[in-house]
Amino acid sequence: ASASFLENGHFIIEEYSKESDQPFYYSIKDKGGRFLIQHPPLWPLLGAGLTYLLGLKPSLENNFFSFKILSLISGIILIILAYLLTKRLINQTAGLIIAGWLSISYLMIDYSANGAFYILQAALYLLWALVALKKNLKNKALYLGIITGFGYLINFQFIIAVPVSLLIILFQKEKPMLKKIKDALILSGSALAIASPWLIRNYLLFGNPFYYNHFVYYYFFEKSGVSRYIKDNVIYFNTNINTYLLISKNVLTNWLPHNIYYASRKLFILAPLAFVFFSFALVDYLFSFERLKKMIPLLLILAFHLFVTLPWPIMKFRYFVPILPLVFIIALEQIYNFKTKTAYKNILIGAIFVFIATLSFLTYRSVPTHTYYYDGAITTDPFGRKGEFDFMKEQGLIYEK
Repeated sequence: ASASFLENGHFIIEEYSKESDQPFYYSIKDKGGRFLIQHPPLWPLLGAGLTYLLGLKPSLENNFFSFKILSLISGIILIILAYLLTKRLINQTAGLIIAGWLSISYLMIDYSANGAFYILQAALYLLWALVALKKNLKNKALYLGIITGFGYLINFQFIIAVPVSLLIILFQKEKPMLKKIKDALILSGSALAIASPWLIRNYLLFGNPFYYNHFVYYYFFEKSGVSRYIKDNVIYFNTNINTYLLISKNVLTNWLPHNIYYASRKLFILAPLAFVFFSFALVDYLFSFERLKKMIPLLLILAFHLFVTLPWPIMKFRYFVPILPLVFIIALEQIYNFKTKTAYKNILIGAIFVFIATLSFLTYRSVPTHTYYYDGAITTDPFGRKGEFDFMKEQGLIYEK
């Protein structure tokens, strides 16, 4: 899509041909190909821009190289923002500790080099939290709206920042209701204005500004085993009230419980020992209103992120990238408020450093491609296939010894 934008100004995944005219969710023939829909445009745009600035020809290899540079820059920015956020919440030393934890976390290292946009999403979460914490910031609603708009164009998951930002505005007791309503309109309007070019494009191309939602529905239909039929090479699903009851049942009795267990297990490994204090903090905040009030922006963004990812049929491993910094910060805040000697706290913090470093070393040694873009390695995705790995090999982007 990024290379296509440089060549013809369109986000085309695959141009129309007789070979590509396979059954799909819209008519590939009528549209002239397969277009970027399942992901927003800003990351491909940034990749295209950097490819152009570097004087490289648009290609999968060159644009992928640009993505890797962008993810590296995003990773550096994330560490800086994590330091600033933790410094504000706790103190400068704590900020340096968080920067250290993130710097040696293999998940953060990996996604700061593999070209994926999730590291920028993580950085924008931290930037949003920094702005949300500033009490007397002029034009705060505008800034939150701008971050939300750009975040949405990086990953559709960032739509959660709209309700979270509105809750932050609502929690401002010192402001009259009329001012809160005005701020809510400014926030929503600025976010919509930034996202509008993409929404207009979707409307003109597909007749629906939020056409991406169709792929969400189709994904749930397929994972629920809903019957489908093909007409004029377009896939349709046979849906009725029972379909949605079945999906609701799957979410509540299968996918959600499984994903809660999956997320807990993975975070326990990705945040060794720190996850214990993170979990303790979630309970401890119920008995400390002052701490809860201070940490509420982080807790809200974390809760809403999990709200939109846990009900999925299969929670992707990469969804942990945007929330791992939040888990680390909450865990460290709990350690700092732990009623014990400073020496013991330092031992705990040091132990976490050692555990994270050990995990990173073992991961590097055990994963052949040195990346776990999917769950554990790029060689196998959550569906038990090797599609991503084979595609990368075919395009010459990774090599096997």
